[in-house]
Amino acid sequence: MTSDPSLLEAVKTGLEQGNIPSPMAVVIQQMWVNVFFGSLLSAVMAWLVSVWFKSSKTKK
Repeated sequence: MTSDPSLLEAVKTGLEQGNIPSPMAVVIQQMWVNVFFGSLLSAVMAWLVSVWFKSSKTKK
């Protein structure tokens, strides 16, 4: 922790004004981020597997 009064005041002001997301909002945001990037990753992996499968099929 820090003892810098300006930083502590900024955090206190942010909490009072509602600028800091609630824990539940953070959890939901992380879930959506995981779903989005998981979808992107699975699309890239599916493309790589299909390219690999086609190239191994033509070699035979």
